[in-house]
Amino acid sequence: MRKMIIKKFRSLAVMGAVIVASPVLLSLNVGAASGVAINDANFPDKGFQKYIKENYDKNNDGSLSTAEINQVTRIEPGYVEISDFTGLKYFPKLEYFVSYYDGVTEIDVSHNPELNDLRVTSRQLDSIDVSCNPKLEYFTVNYMRIQNITILPGLDVKARADYQTIKSVKSSNEDIFEAKDDKDRDLFGNDCHIVCLKTKKAGNAKIVIKDTFGGQGEVNVKVIYKDVKNKADFWYEPTYYLSDKDVVRGYDKQTLFKPANECTRAQMVTFLWRLKGSPEPKNSTCKFSDVKKTDYFYKAVLWGNENGIVEGYKDGTFGPQIICARRHAVTFLWRLAGKPAASTDKNKFKDVKAKDYFYNAVLWASEKGIVAGYNDGTFKPNGNCLRRQMVTFLYKYDKNLK
Repeated sequence: MRKMIIKKFRSLAVMGAVIVASPVLLSLNVGAASGVAINDANFPDKGFQKYIKENYDKNNDGSLSTAEINQVTRIEPGYVEISDFTGLKYFPKLEYFVSYYDGVTEIDVSHNPELNDLRVTSRQLDSIDVSCNPKLEYFTVNYMRIQNITILPGLDVKARADYQTIKSVKSSNEDIFEAKDDKDRDLFGNDCHIVCLKTKKAGNAKIVIKDTFGGQGEVNVKVIYKDVKNKADFWYEPTYYLSDKDVVRGYDKQTLFKPANECTRAQMVTFLWRLKGSPEPKNSTCKFSDVKKTDYFYKAVLWGNENGIVEGYKDGTFGPQIICARRHAVTFLWRLAGKPAASTDKNKFKDVKAKDYFYNAVLWASEKGIVAGYNDGTFKPNGNCLRRQMVTFLYKYDKNLK
């Protein structure tokens, strides 16, 4: 098994593909004509620099103008020795990319939404992310070395393997994606096997391929939420860390996370409960009139209340659909930790007072690096806790208290 080509079904365009905005070119490292300078800062690999200068710097001024950039739809160095393709982000109209050099170690195509043909066969590349390439039709990698592929849910793709003795192909978790074996012809007209891959929802699984000689190849496939794709977002890592632990879940059949949605009290106590392993509550009846046995958060509320983590209201209700404020979220986490005292009484938030019931919780959470506050020196305790903030609080709690 040497390489595989992923070809997107033609029907992908009507399957909810997400269009990614073209990147904004940085104002730093620009050339004299307000373009992108062809230098070490923008193109660290000397071989890539040379290739860019020779093929796209039409007026030989050492930089790429906007007009020159917009003309770059194909980058095909073939077997040229370029190991690092940092700088691809400057070509938002790139459609075709080909590199057969076996020493490629770095390629980022997250800023190339028009890309429809990507061919990289380096055995040094162990991960590739194609979740920002909704127009991709061909995808070639040396799959015996590639270990990780990141992709979006809702896609049907075909993976071609130029190998004749495949015995079986399957997904390790068909709830995440299905993988089946079929036959077709490769780009050169030769008979080959095809892995038909249908992604369903966010999660992690493997493509497991066995051959008739007893060999086996595995590729880790990470299917991500359609609305959590930017690794620079502070909630990116927390979202997937907690999703992988089954602490948080998404919407629309696990294809969207909705990070800007407000977090309810029912959701918050459920997340805390799952973080602790979903323990069985001691009580079998609930004292809150608005919490029913059929509610997904029923056991979580019972457990949270009997452990002193969450409380109800004077009218005998829990208020499961009430939006969880930031002060509530940090207080719940503090109680979950056993109400520990902070080692300092220094309060850096000007809107948190010693008389506030959440004062000790905020001091402790700040000291533990769970909450950071805002640039103006406030904590905004009355602000609604959004799902992206909530997963970040939980992530930092789980990481920093170990």
